[in-house]
Amino acid sequence: MQLKVRVKVNSINNLSDARYFATFAEWAGFNFNPNDVTHLPVATARVLMGWLSGPRMVGEFGNAPVEIINQTAKELNLNTIQTDVDLPVQQLAPQISAIIRRVNIMADMLPAQLNDLLQKNAAHTAWFLLNFTHANWNWNNLQQHTRFTPQYLKNLCADYNILLQLPFTPQNILQVLEEIQPAGIALNSGQEIKTGIRSFDDVADIIELLDLPE
Repeated sequence: MQLKVRVKVNSINNLSDARYFATFAEWAGFNFNPNDVTHLPVATARVLMGWLSGPRMVGEFGNAPVEIINQTAKELNLNTIQTDVDLPVQQLAPQISAIIRRVNIMADMLPAQLNDLLQKNAAHTAWFLLNFTHANWNWNNLQQHTRFTPQYLKNLCADYNILLQLPFTPQNILQVLEEIQPAGIALNSGQEIKTGIRSFDDVADIIELLDLPE
């Protein structure tokens, strides 16, 4: 399936999600942050990854130190990682060739702070994931905001490889893409109702709108 925009799926934790999102996602994320109670055991992640072909596997490490990142990357043969902190990149395992730097946009954050962070990390970062859901931002907030305006974000997307995370809906997804023009978007995975059963109503309508006709 070809989409109008690249998609990263965050924190896959079940086989239903792994199979569904593998049909269109460019990145499949797995949470290994030891400070997060929902993080995956390496053995579980290995099983899920074994069912996937197509997406690039991403180890999501939050604020974990480089030692944990390197150990997990070696165990699972990961070459793409996601971090929330400025890492000593020279200490990363040689096999790690791409870094996604997630930035949780907080209510009191200023554009100047974001600009500085992007500039500081640009040389060694493949993608920046701007997460507006951490502080409960939504598309209506951004349209009315005086600092993080759609035009400001569009300008950032022209200068950097930006993945955008918002509470996307069928009603706003196409407008967001048109006005901000990110290189990609990030969607959260979900939970199975019970083993092998999962409703994808929350994302199926969005993906249908993004699907490119053959």
